[in-house]
Amino acid sequence: MKNTAKIFLSLIVVGIFLLSGFGVVAQAPSGIIAQASKIHTNSLLNPRAVESYVVESAHPYTNNYDYTWTITKTGASKIRIHFTSDTNVESNYDFLYLYNGDGTQIWKKTGTIGAFWTDWVNGDTVKVRLTTDYSVTKYGFKVDQREYETASSGDIELTSGVAYSESLSATGDVDYYKISVPSGSTKLDVVLDGPSSGCDFDLYVKYNQRPTTSSYDGRGYTSSSDETVTINSPSTGYYYIMPYSYSGSGTYTIKATVTGGGGGTTLGDAVDNTALTWTTGGNANWAVDTSTYYYGTSSAKSGTITHSQNTYIQTTVTGAGTLTFYWKVSSESNYDYLRFYIDSTEQTKISGSVDWQQKSYSISSGSYTLQWKYTKDGSVSSGSDCGWLDKVVFTGGDTTPPTISNVQASSITSSGATITWTTDEASSSVVEYGTTTGYGSTATGPNDVTSHSVALSGLNAGTTYHYRVKSADSSGNTATSSDYTFTTTSTSSDIELTSGVAYSESLSATGDVDYYKINVPSGSTKLDVVLDGPSSGCDFDLYVKYNERPTTSSYDGRGYTNSADETVTINSPSTGYYYIMAHSYSGSGSYTLTATVTGGSSGGKYAVIVGINDYQYISDLSYCVNDANDWKGYLQGQSYTISSFFTNSQATETNIKNAIADAISQAGSTGTVVFIFSGHGGKYSEAGLSGTGSVCYCYDGSTSSGTSGNFQDTELQSSFSGYTGKVFIFLDSCRSGGMNEVVSSDPNGANRYMTTTCGPNGYGYDEPSYLNGAWTYWFLEKGLVNSGSGHTDMEGNFNWAKNNYPYSGDDAPMQFDGDSSSLFYL
Repeated sequence: MKNTAKIFLSLIVVGIFLLSGFGVVAQAPSGIIAQASKIHTNSLLNPRAVESYVVESAHPYTNNYDYTWTITKTGASKIRIHFTSDTNVESNYDFLYLYNGDGTQIWKKTGTIGAFWTDWVNGDTVKVRLTTDYSVTKYGFKVDQREYETASSGDIELTSGVAYSESLSATGDVDYYKISVPSGSTKLDVVLDGPSSGCDFDLYVKYNQRPTTSSYDGRGYTSSSDETVTINSPSTGYYYIMPYSYSGSGTYTIKATVTGGGGGTTLGDAVDNTALTWTTGGNANWAVDTSTYYYGTSSAKSGTITHSQNTYIQTTVTGAGTLTFYWKVSSESNYDYLRFYIDSTEQTKISGSVDWQQKSYSISSGSYTLQWKYTKDGSVSSGSDCGWLDKVVFTGGDTTPPTISNVQASSITSSGATITWTTDEASSSVVEYGTTTGYGSTATGPNDVTSHSVALSGLNAGTTYHYRVKSADSSGNTATSSDYTFTTTSTSSDIELTSGVAYSESLSATGDVDYYKINVPSGSTKLDVVLDGPSSGCDFDLYVKYNERPTTSSYDGRGYTNSADETVTINSPSTGYYYIMAHSYSGSGSYTLTATVTGGSSGGKYAVIVGINDYQYISDLSYCVNDANDWKGYLQGQSYTISSFFTNSQATETNIKNAIADAISQAGSTGTVVFIFSGHGGKYSEAGLSGTGSVCYCYDGSTSSGTSGNFQDTELQSSFSGYTGKVFIFLDSCRSGGMNEVVSSDPNGANRYMTTTCGPNGYGYDEPSYLNGAWTYWFLEKGLVNSGSGHTDMEGNFNWAKNNYPYSGDDAPMQFDGDSSSLFYL
C-alpha cells in the first residue's frame, strides 16, 4: 500500500504542475509550486530572479527510502535553492544530496541541516535526493524558494568558426557576444583581430555569464589590438565574450571556434555542404537549427532581427556547374522576404508561409558569390519571422580542395624552421603559426606547386610553436591541415647536473657560455662546483647563483683566475636550484664540470611501470607487457630504480596506487618519480561512472565496475598531490588525454610533464608490426632509444614523434607540460 500511495500522490502533484502552466520540471512524491518573481538586474550581470517554489519530502519521511527530486527552470543559466529551518535527517544514517543536471554530486549532508541557500549550480537544473536506512525517521526537508539567472539580452550569438565584424567607438567601449559549446567539446578558441595600430583592444571570456575586466575565465590583454583566448576542456553551455577598448577605436573581427563536441555545429554541416566555405553577417548571424530541417538533422536558420534589418548567409563557387538548394520561410507575407542572390543580383524571393521547396540554377564559368538574405520592412512581424536553408548541392566545376600529406617541420634552429608538405595538385603554399592554436602569424611560399616548402624566421628560442598549412588550387578550393607543433632549440638550455657526476662539454670561442643547474636538497651543508678546462691556451671562468642564471656581474660565487680551472664553494646553500655558468674569458676548448652537494637528503629517481595484456573482466591486449619491459630497460639506463614493475594480474588498482605512494616516499621532495601505464583506457561513461573524465583500466577494472579497478583522472592527481619533486607520466591507453589533471590542475604541476597516446575522446593502438603500442614505439623506441628525434628533452622528442605518428585528430598524441619555459629531462 505504501508504494501505491506514493504513485497516487505523484499523479496528484503532476496534475498540479500541469494546471499551473509554469513550464517547470519537479519529479517528486510531494510538492507544490507557487511563483511570485522579483527580478533584479545590473547592466554588467545576468538578470537574476527569486521566486517561491515548494518541493518537500513527507514529514516525517519513511524508512528504506531513496528518491530524487528534479528541479528545472527552463532558460536559466545557473540556479540555486533554499531549504527551510526544519530540514533535518537522522545523523550519519540518513542523507540529503544535491546534484547538478548531469548527475554530478555537489554535496552530501546529514543530521540537523537547518535553513540555508545552496551554492550556485551551472545550468537550469538541480536534483535533491533523500536516502534513509531501516530505522529512525526525522522531519526530512522542504525547499521553499529558488533563485536563478538567465543569459543577458543583447549578446550576439556567434557561430563556431565564423568571423563577425564590428567596431569599438572609443576608449572604454565594449561589445558582448556568446557562443554555445556542445557536450564533449575539447577546446574553445576566441580570436580578436583589431586595427594594426593606434589602439589597444583586450578580450575577456567567461562561462555562463558576461565577463568584466576583473571577472573572467580567460583574457587576452597585450598592448596590441589582436588577442587570443583559449579555453581547454570547456564546460557545456554558453561562453560569453567581451571585446574591450583599453584605448582607441576602430573596426575588428571576432571569431570563436569550438573543437570537438557534438556534430553539426557549423553552417557547412547544417546545409550538408562542408566543401564550400560559409560566412554569415548582416544585423545578426545565421545559426544551426536542429529542430527544423529538410535533410539530415539540421538546417541553417536566419538570425534574429527586427524591423528594417537583414541577416545573410553566403558562399563562393567556381563554375560552370549546377546549384540546387532547399529553403523555407515563415514571415509577414509580401513584406518580409527570404531572397537569393548571385553576385548581388536577386534571382528569386519568398515570403509568408512557404514550406520546404527546392530551387535549381545553372552557374556559368567563373567565380560567383551566392547569398541567401532574410530582410524585414519597417513594421509588423508574423509567423516565426525567419528563413531556413538546407541541402545545398553544387555539382560541376572544381569544388575539390587539394589533399595535403606528409606535413613536416625540419631544419629547426633557435630562431627558425622549415615547414614542408605535399599536395595532389598544384596549389599555393601558406603556413599559419604561433605559440597557440590562434596562430597569429603567416608565412607564404611558391604558388602552383605540389611540393611545398616555407621557411619560418624570427622565432623565439626554446619555444613550442603551433602551425598548420594551407593550400588553394586554381579554382580557389582551399585545404587546411590539422594542428602540428615543433619546438625551437634553446640557445643555452640549463643542463641539470647530478651531484658528484662530471659533465663534459666545450666552449667554442671567446665569450661563449654554457648553463647548468643543480638541485640542492633541504639540510645541505655545502655546494662545490669544479670546472676543469684545457691546460693551456685559454682562460675559462665560473659563476654560480641561486634561483637564477648568473652573469659576469651578478653571482653568488665566482672563480676567475687566469687559468681554465676554477672552483666555487657555497657554504650552507639554500634549498632549491643553483645555476652555473661556464664562461670563456679567452680561447676555446673542452672542459668537465662537476657539482657536488654535501649533506641533505638528496632525491632519487624511481619508476612505477605497468603493462597489462591479460585482463580479468575485459578484452585482452597484445603488446602492453612489451611496452613495460622496453620502458624498464630504458629507465634503468638512465639510472632509475624500478621500484615497482606490474604486469597482468599484479596490476590491480590497489597495487598501483600503493606503488606510486612508495616511489614518492623513496624519491623524496627533490627526487623524480616516473609512472608508465600501457593498457586499456576509457571515459567515465564507458566505465560505469557519472560525470566527465577518463580512467586507466587496471587488471581488476571493467566497463561496469565504476570506481572499483578503474584508476580515475582525479585519483591519479590525488596520488601525486602534495609531491614537489619532478614527475614524468606516460600513458599509452585510449581516452588518456582526459587524465591531465595531475599536471594541468595541480599546484605542483610546474614540476611535471605528461604525454598521452591520444586526446580525451581518442584511441590508442596495438601495432603488430612494431610489437609495441604505437605511441610507445614512436616516443620511446624510435625517439629516445634509437635517438631518432635527436632530442633527450621530452618536449623535443614529443614533437618529432607526433609528427611521425600515423594517427591524427583526437587519436593524435598530446603533451601536458607544466613549465613550457623550461625543457624536461629524465
